[in-house]
Amino acid sequence: MLDENALLGKKEESETWLNVLLFLMIAVFAFLLFTKYYWLQPIEVEGSSMNMTVYTHDVVLMDKLATPHRGEVVIISVNKTTRYIKRLIGLPGDRIYTDEEGYVYRVTDGVETRLDEPYAYFNPSYKAGTFKNKEYETFDVTLADDEIFVMGDNRWNSNDSRARTVQFKYDSILGVVHQWVIDKRNDFGWFYQYI
Repeated sequence: MLDENALLGKKEESETWLNVLLFLMIAVFAFLLFTKYYWLQPIEVEGSSMNMTVYTHDVVLMDKLATPHRGEVVIISVNKTTRYIKRLIGLPGDRIYTDEEGYVYRVTDGVETRLDEPYAYFNPSYKAGTFKNKEYETFDVTLADDEIFVMGDNRWNSNDSRARTVQFKYDSILGVVHQWVIDKRNDFGWFYQYI
């Protein structure tokens, strides 16, 4: 004879496990939705303006919630269909300029700093600083309260703030590509397809 209490206990136990499993599935799905639409987004790099840091067809992860800081790699919106990946050199109110030798300087709140740019690549035939570009020899820009200054790490071949009479706006920044993402971009490419 079957014990009804034992059968009821097994039924309740299996329903509990099903509820836990269903909850976990919903939580993972909600996390993935939050991640994709509000936090992290994979971006495929196109173009050579960031060569030596990232290359065409590399996939990087953009953090939409991070506050951008000078020196970080950012994704900016140029228009509805075009995004650039560039290095954030200056924030609103900064002055960005080059000296006669070609080094890049930033003046922030009255403090002048010559930028140390180990990430910057330029044509080896130019012996001076890192700003060199085949089209833009020198620049001196003071940013308005809503403007940013960005440059590609491949200074010889980058369409960036040096070419603009009107600078990119701060609110054109879509997100930050953290250095650890750049360093590990080849290790996690398989994962990016799921977010």
